[in-house]
Amino acid sequence: MTNTSRNRNFAAAVVAAAVAAAALVEPSQAFAFPVPRPTATMKTTTTIGGSCPSRRPPPAVRTSLLPPPLRSSSDSSAEDAGGGVGGEDAAIIASPWYRRLFDDFTRASRDGFGTRARNVATTLAVGDVVVPLCGDLERRQELANRGLYAGVEYEICALNVTEGGGEGEGGGGAPPARPVRPVRPVRTLEGLSRSEIEGSVALVRPAYPLRDHLERSDWPVPIRPVDDVPLWLSRATYEAGTALGTLALCATFLGTASFFALLVRFAYVPTESMVPAVYPGDVVLVTRSVDLPGLRPRAGDVVFFDPPKELDEAIEQYVGNAGAVPTRGKQFLKRVAAVPGESAGVRDSNPFAVVKTKTTTTTSSSSGTGGGGGGGGVVAVERTDRTGPYARPELFPSSSWDRPASPLGRGEYFVAGDNGPRSVDSRVWGPLKDRYIFGTARAVVWPPAHAGPISGGNFVSTEMGEE
Repeated sequence: MTNTSRNRNFAAAVVAAAVAAAALVEPSQAFAFPVPRPTATMKTTTTIGGSCPSRRPPPAVRTSLLPPPLRSSSDSSAEDAGGGVGGEDAAIIASPWYRRLFDDFTRASRDGFGTRARNVATTLAVGDVVVPLCGDLERRQELANRGLYAGVEYEICALNVTEGGGEGEGGGGAPPARPVRPVRPVRTLEGLSRSEIEGSVALVRPAYPLRDHLERSDWPVPIRPVDDVPLWLSRATYEAGTALGTLALCATFLGTASFFALLVRFAYVPTESMVPAVYPGDVVLVTRSVDLPGLRPRAGDVVFFDPPKELDEAIEQYVGNAGAVPTRGKQFLKRVAAVPGESAGVRDSNPFAVVKTKTTTTTSSSSGTGGGGGGGGVVAVERTDRTGPYARPELFPSSSWDRPASPLGRGEYFVAGDNGPRSVDSRVWGPLKDRYIFGTARAVVWPPAHAGPISGGNFVSTEMGEE
């Protein structure tokens, strides 16, 4: 008899823990990547008017199940007075977390998600909190060296445009060391001419503290919104997209965990009752059986099942004094010798099944055209599972050694261990009901020396003649 320990579904627990941890990661930490520490050579010398107030603490992650602390109206008013946050953003921050999440998704549904979202580079305003995105790794590293990290929220501290357009020394790339045209500060880029927008320079700094190796001493840093960064997203759009992506990732992980928890199980084999198919210490992969045509256990399959009461009674009655292992809390592996609709019996302690199959005989017509009629009959085949006799037959009733074949009812299976002398199975306690069966053992996954599909049983078929 093979006693297998219940699967504890460690994989599902690990996945759930990983998902829960991922939902609490700060966005700046999740999207930050290693970049060189700020040095003197990385600092720019241009500072074109404007300053930012002290940065706010990191915003609460919208994907967390816990609501972030609410800000008081006095804090919001003070920040608005300092030019740190725009009116719309301030209203969002002061609202309850569920309202903010709803507003984020509403705005994101209007602006789009991911790389298809609306680019807000041409409508930036002082006080806006925006997120730069860049898919080109080289360009992203160049921006990081200048203090602009993809996926981090930045606050617009100041906006400046050059009178008469955006032409100046240095062309593209970093802003020029000194502008060659008069500089005019503006509150927003919306409504400006194309040349003014293309020549604009924004002073930005992170909206919350970053990790130490990403911090700089020269915040805010200048950047050309249109020329330097391919895509700017509003904070609402970015956080809604991040939340949606996190939910999709969680759904994927939970779906995978549910699949393994409900449809797949790993079973440990502690005894010798299924040798040589599986050995003590093997770990086998079991897939759940489904009561549908083609998905039910078949003759020759090794099934994984809970012990029926008949098994408990047989052990208590026949082998209780022989030191048998109790079955409570354990599960078992046995091979199917006969399935519903077949007749099963025992001969010389070997289970056998009587299978009746229909045959069709085609005869040719007298004209030789092959269009004659057909006939058929029923052929009985005896399929014997050579498990071997019990080592101590005196422990069991005579019916476990010899008994005639009797039909199996609906949902009944005759099961036996490959190592017959060491297996207490249907020879002793009768058919196994399908409600006790979890699934079918498919393969040995551990140890590597035994890994592979589970071998078939030792079956021999004999034709008994046509009925």
